[in-house]
Amino acid sequence: MNADAVEQISTTLADQISLNAPNKTDWCKRPKAWSVTQSTLPASASGSPQKICSSVILFHDCPLGNIQIEQTKSSHQDTTANFDLSIKVGKFEGSYLSLVVTLPNDAIIDLSHNHILQSNLLVDCEPSMDIYARLNLKSKSGTQQIIRTFEPTDISRVVNFDLQGHVTRDRIIDKSWIDVSFDNPENQSIILHDLTCFRRRRAAI
Repeated sequence: MNADAVEQISTTLADQISLNAPNKTDWCKRPKAWSVTQSTLPASASGSPQKICSSVILFHDCPLGNIQIEQTKSSHQDTTANFDLSIKVGKFEGSYLSLVVTLPNDAIIDLSHNHILQSNLLVDCEPSMDIYARLNLKSKSGTQQIIRTFEPTDISRVVNFDLQGHVTRDRIIDKSWIDVSFDNPENQSIILHDLTCFRRRRAAI
């Protein structure tokens, strides 16, 4: 897979098929952590933040350093990703463990209230683990946050952010990112087989 292509706007049919994009998608992306070898991995995330790739950073507040991050060859048949990203957590004395995925400028150009931002997560973890997503929309007037829960369907989890009421002519978004937070990660092995983001237009009513 072309390393540059996955980081730029994807509007071709081939790109959308590769990422299994929903209908009316006008932008989609798979971060490089799942498509290109990362020379910084494996790594021990004893400190925070821990950069994984150009658009993905791990944050936590655990002082023990019992967190290991590794990139391995993809092991799941239901994804076109080249790599898995695994996070292994030992004893955890922090209050949060979160992946921050920064959306590129292509994702917010011409962003409007008619758009829905969607994130798909293919993950192996304990069924009891809750995974939350927080969309951050930064504009001159401040930063808005929309919080959703990744709803589990087997190991595939999906979250949608409807931008109705959050993006207006007077509120132009100049930066956006998604926090993916893992609840109660102690002694957990989290394997992220894929993470993809999509921008699509709401269906006409």
